[in-house]
Amino acid sequence: MSWRDAEKSTERERMPYMQIAPDQWIVIRESLERPKAIIQLVTARDQTEKYFLFTWHLDPARRRLHGMYDTLEETNREVSWPRPKNTVPGMPDQMRQPNPNQYRTSHDTDPGRGVG
Repeated sequence: MSWRDAEKSTERERMPYMQIAPDQWIVIRESLERPKAIIQLVTARDQTEKYFLFTWHLDPARRRLHGMYDTLEETNREVSWPRPKNTVPGMPDQMRQPNPNQYRTSHDTDPGRGVG
């Protein structure tokens, strides 16, 4: 197995989706009972394939198109994972915890100033 095959295998484990029809997949994230999204493969007249990403809803009429992609893996990557609690979006892991002193002013921490 090449490193590229191993990388693809790891990616598929980390990003679960399940084929439910020859041209449809459901995307699972935090809950096994409720899918996060549905992917639909559409083949155009010129035989090009596109993957449409829809938000999940039990009623197909209430699903909304999120985007169109060239590969199944690319489409699956666009479905977000739940963010851990107490995190700041876009920050590196070591900075994810909010800083309790972030909004203090200098007089809040002045040792010469008493309480009250």
